[in-house]
Amino acid sequence: MNKLVSYCFLFFVVPMFSQTNIYDISRSGDLEALKNIYKQSPELINTTNDKGYSPLVLATYHGHSDAVDFLLNHGAEANTNSLYGTPLMAAVVKGYYEISERILQSDVDVNGFDQNGTTALHYAVMYKNYNLTKLLVSYKANPLIKDNRGVTPIDYANMYKDKELQNLLTKI
Repeated sequence: MNKLVSYCFLFFVVPMFSQTNIYDISRSGDLEALKNIYKQSPELINTTNDKGYSPLVLATYHGHSDAVDFLLNHGAEANTNSLYGTPLMAAVVKGYYEISERILQSDVDVNGFDQNGTTALHYAVMYKNYNLTKLLVSYKANPLIKDNRGVTPIDYANMYKDKELQNLLTKI
């Protein structure tokens, strides 16, 4: 009977415990814990929590580049889109250039959008992040995509009267 209880614990309780913690682990950036959870249940890296966040979105948003690299290298889906956007959008909103570049190298849809029709390029322009704007454009981000309000990244640059952003967006 003890073997049956141990078996049940290992195969039913541990994965449930892991499933509720992969999000906290990704948020904290604990790479060793992330590796351990991956060994137990590799499928968890592409799950989402009750708010729609994947481990990759959480690791990205909190700036844990080692965790982001691990997740991407082990099959995490870079095109996951929660109610609040994609991993690329999280990196851009937070201003993480290196993480943004790493995500872009993972065959992500650079023109993916959130529930507002906003792309990563919209966010880079709205936050006046010239380096990220240049990076996104170099990966073929489209400055003519309209969000749900009908506004393009170029429109935002024009509203700001920002010559540098205008130049970056029109050099396509």
